[in-house]
Amino acid sequence: GGGGAQGVSYSSAYCYLYYHFLLGIREAANIDFYKKAFFRSHGDWRLFCVPPNAYLVPFGDGRTGASGSIASNWGIQRHLGRVYGDARFLKHAEQSYDAAGGDLVESRGLFSPLSFLTPESPVAKGDLPTSGARLFSDIGWLAIRTNLVDLEEDVRFMMRSSQYGSESHSHADQNAFVIEAYGEPLAVPSGLYNLYDSAHHHGWTRQTKAHNAITIDGVGQIARSPDAVGRFTGFYQDDHVVYARADASAAYGMRAEMAERTVLFVEGKVILLIDRMRPNKLSDLAPISAQSSPAGAMWTWHLHAVKPIDVRPDEKRAIITYDRAGLDVVFCHADELLFKSHEGWDVLPFGCETLDGVPEDAAKYHLDVGSIIPVGSDLLLTAMCPFKAGGERAHIETIGAHGARITTGDREYLVVVGEQGDGIDEAGCVSDGEIVLRITEASGTGPGRSYVVGGSQLQTEGEDLEILEIQAEEILQ
Repeated sequence: GGGGAQGVSYSSAYCYLYYHFLLGIREAANIDFYKKAFFRSHGDWRLFCVPPNAYLVPFGDGRTGASGSIASNWGIQRHLGRVYGDARFLKHAEQSYDAAGGDLVESRGLFSPLSFLTPESPVAKGDLPTSGARLFSDIGWLAIRTNLVDLEEDVRFMMRSSQYGSESHSHADQNAFVIEAYGEPLAVPSGLYNLYDSAHHHGWTRQTKAHNAITIDGVGQIARSPDAVGRFTGFYQDDHVVYARADASAAYGMRAEMAERTVLFVEGKVILLIDRMRPNKLSDLAPISAQSSPAGAMWTWHLHAVKPIDVRPDEKRAIITYDRAGLDVVFCHADELLFKSHEGWDVLPFGCETLDGVPEDAAKYHLDVGSIIPVGSDLLLTAMCPFKAGGERAHIETIGAHGARITTGDREYLVVVGEQGDGIDEAGCVSDGEIVLRITEASGTGPGRSYVVGGSQLQTEGEDLEILEIQAEEILQ
């Protein structure tokens, strides 16, 4: 589905070719490959990973070719909608057609009118889901969309932690995330793919530092390696929360004992990231090398944007704005953090002579946030809230060492994370879990709920709320 190594862009080209063969062999020989799980699931993958108004299509090479991928998506989804009689795919195709201005060529240069030749199956009644989340566990892609119907209201979060590593057209971007909101790019990958293996492409675009991910002592994951893998270890969703956990430790080779990222996407308003980092420690028998340090290591949390980032180190805050949308980012950490913002690259993209001549979607604005000294292990909670320009903004307040209170509209969210992952006694919460999330009315009235990740018990100050348990490492689709 594109996750193996090629991403959305290459998937679009290859699948257009494959489907010609599949349709022909089905009609001529009555052999129906469309019944295979890959092809049955492909339309769902596109529904969540190729929004019709996408600015970019992560992950991997070709991510900046969103307009071409959306145009191809029209033909592919129309074809699959007719094959399976799936009204969702047909509606998605219509959205793609409208987003492209209603001017598309059927075959996108492949000289075979695929959809014109596809006999129509009876179309089942059904509409696009208003919102939803999908973990495509085979390829290690997470996609969350808050509004598949009204695209200008959609907030989109994607994250990759894949068994397919960083070879071919994939990048060293395990546990990296992307955020688009209200039709605009906010937290995005950086760099261009103008020429495969050019100095910019290899030295930046495919490297971990070019993604919204973490490096250790300035070094990222292993690039161009089938062994630089990640995996999702937990997934849960209900009407209020999407939870996912991913482990990218193996992607760092000998450098990391633990590189784990957890996301809690709460009521379409708040995105919470919890990063647990533990560099490999030097053993008595191991030689001193760049791969390990007895004092630990310094971590760096990377963030990239298409337009300048407003960095406020004293508040441990950064603000990304585009035209109509923005993203508040608050780093909830008790210790002092290093903040470094910079623009451009050491080597420009191939074919670009000046920085001003680089296309906007290369995302030339960068923020590096990191520890001030080497650490043996660390935990970082990051609270992110998308907003509309001129609209109401969330109030984000750091609580304790690794907690936050977020107030937005009539809702209040309290999250507390245990430093060692074996219990919590902080901010009025006592629990046997790793993470506690409380959702209440900002006024203190009305129903609320609490989530305990990795535990079952919770004692709090104030009103008792319904408690829901989330298993830390269990995938519930």
